[in-house]
Amino acid sequence: MAEATKGESKHEILISCLTLAAAVPVAGLVAFGVSRALHHSYCTLNQQLRVWGAAFLVFLAVLVFALQMHRFGDRRAAAVRTVLAVALIALILSFWLPNLFGAISRFRQIGTKADLRTISEAVKSARSSSGEFPSVSSVAALNMLTARQLPERDRWGNPFVLRSEPARYVVISFGECGKPDQPDPWGYKPGPTYDVQSDIVFLNGKLWRYPEGVQSD
Repeated sequence: MAEATKGESKHEILISCLTLAAAVPVAGLVAFGVSRALHHSYCTLNQQLRVWGAAFLVFLAVLVFALQMHRFGDRRAAAVRTVLAVALIALILSFWLPNLFGAISRFRQIGTKADLRTISEAVKSARSSSGEFPSVSSVAALNMLTARQLPERDRWGNPFVLRSEPARYVVISFGECGKPDQPDPWGYKPGPTYDVQSDIVFLNGKLWRYPEGVQSD
């Protein structure tokens, strides 16, 4: 009798694991669709991660509970198994995904700063014999002037902003969301920011405004 009970318990655990394995990809795909539908409202990776995570856990709970009810027909036992399964997945995701998406954001920031520096150096090298900077209003125009292939978009896929006048120039990335922090490209205050969405600015060859340290969104 004890051996039969033990065998049934192992069978139920196996069924629960298979149920969870089947529900995870389905819930993940549905949650991905939800996060993509809302990506205009939540533009940073961390914000999209939160939307995806919340949708994923909700759909996962619904699927696991429905499958458990279909298999065992015991509402209370199905609820307990669903809570345990969702809690385990949530714990795993809370450790893994933020680190992954944070690393991606930092990598893109570092790459964008390097591209801005390259564009800035190209503007300086295009000065005339009198020391004046070229009058251009886009990286594409600078590429035509210098016969180079400088990057025209940052690592998030948003276009760089370049304003160059004889006595000054500025190169800007509007950051992950692609929205300017202010309308005047010459009006940025110098120094670091702690917002992942903040603009990155090179002014007259110097890194003028930049993300640094622990960032929030």
